[in-house]
Amino acid sequence: MVLPLQISPIQDGIPAWNAWRQQHPDSLPDLSGVNFAGQELREIDLSLSFLRNANLSRVDFCLANLEEANLDGANLSECAMYTANLRYATLKESNLSQADLVEASLVGADLSLAMLQNTRLDRADLTDACLYTTNLRHCLLYTSRRG
Repeated sequence: MVLPLQISPIQDGIPAWNAWRQQHPDSLPDLSGVNFAGQELREIDLSLSFLRNANLSRVDFCLANLEEANLDGANLSECAMYTANLRYATLKESNLSQADLVEASLVGADLSLAMLQNTRLDRADLTDACLYTTNLRHCLLYTSRRG
């Protein structure tokens, strides 16, 4: 259940949210089911947050910290997640189709049953990531640089 107290700092802007997170380091925000579709959440700290079944499609998560976040069943389609930190995040059954995960850190992330169709993963770190029955159809895993 999403508490108004937990959404309020986000509505006040990313710097206010990140300051709130620093002031409440033991807080585990539960934003499950929230609808942030199309919002710019660049550089937000959502580490250790619960975002299960959230609608996060087309969100700008570039440089965001989602380390150890629970994103099971979330809609992350068409997200910009360039260089995002998703270390040890759980993304079971999430939809990351057409997302940009270029240079993202997915170390130890659980992508079981996730859909990554047409997702950009070039230069992403997938070390120890769980890709059990993950749909990687038409993913771009590597782009060569030509000079």
